[in-house]
Amino acid sequence: MSKLDVLLFDILEAYEAWETGEAEPKVEVGDRSIPISKACGLLWSRREWMPNRLRQDVLHLIRYGEKNHTLNTLATYAQAARIVKRRIDEALH
Repeated sequence: MSKLDVLLFDILEAYEAWETGEAEPKVEVGDRSIPISKACGLLWSRREWMPNRLRQDVLHLIRYGEKNHTLNTLATYAQAARIVKRRIDEALH
């Protein structure tokens, strides 16, 4: 797995384990622990295509509430980060 794969996987795993009312989860990036919303920012402009297995994980996580067009064209780390960040923002507010 590439560093991008690991980061996105860690973000998704932390988001899925996040319980209502808990503080925003963090992920390890290098020698730092940062909130998953900030970690999404590290993928924000990454236009590389993500592996299909990660695409499926993102689709499973966000299938409901997203426009079909978004789901049909989901391919890059940047797209995944933006979708997951929207979900994080919704959970925080």
